[in-house]
Amino acid sequence: MINRILFIATTNPRIRDAIHTITSWFPFAEYHIIEVVKTPAAVTTYNDMYIRELERIADKAMNEMVKEFYKHGIDDVTTYKTLGISHKEILKYAREKAIDMIVIPTTLLRKHELRLSSTARGVIARSTIPLFIYTPKAYFRESVRVILNPTTCTRAGFVATVFSIKLAKQLHAKVKILKMVEGHEWYVEDAKDIAKKFEVNVEIMETTERTPEKILEMAEDSDLIVATRARPGIAYKLRYIVPSWSIGRLEEEVIKRAPVPLILTP
Repeated sequence: MINRILFIATTNPRIRDAIHTITSWFPFAEYHIIEVVKTPAAVTTYNDMYIRELERIADKAMNEMVKEFYKHGIDDVTTYKTLGISHKEILKYAREKAIDMIVIPTTLLRKHELRLSSTARGVIARSTIPLFIYTPKAYFRESVRVILNPTTCTRAGFVATVFSIKLAKQLHAKVKILKMVEGHEWYVEDAKDIAKKFEVNVEIMETTERTPEKILEMAEDSDLIVATRARPGIAYKLRYIVPSWSIGRLEEEVIKRAPVPLILTP
């Protein structure tokens, strides 16, 4: 399931908490850190100095992250440095190394706006593997007991539900499926069949209240949220052109306020 995890070298202060949490949940995973220094369009003396400074900052960030892994008992971390367009190099590395999950820490700005770098948004827009979003208000939890899976019963949503069940099997957790639309009996029956196959305890809850508040209410008794980032509409289809559209308003509100991390599936 989750065997190879990729971190992006960053100075984000939340990365320490993310490392602590993830290494506790996945102590036997293979860990990777990638450092990408953006290359300017033209090479000049100024740009050469600029690149060297970026490399210095990124090297320091990577070294601090490696120390953090050591602190939590992970002494074998694969590190990789390269130049290029950040999100492209990250996703290329993820494909080549068969990475199962990419970690993205988040913070809030003073006006309570979600802070996501252009690199993070580029990765979110184009990634075909799950993304672990360490939310601004998440705090350390030693283990996962309950996974919350809010869904509107789409095909992409079912992918997230199946992922939740398989992950619950790996982490010895239970799944709470929050069904946020009426009907779709096929969804419930198929989810129960898969849960039975993997011997995972699943609880189905139904609501017609499709709001961040309902998800956040249920998250209070959960340790992790798993949901799809795919959604209907032209904005999501244009996410490659406008990466900021890769996350909808509901998802962004949940990320800003959730007390637990969030995994987004393609």
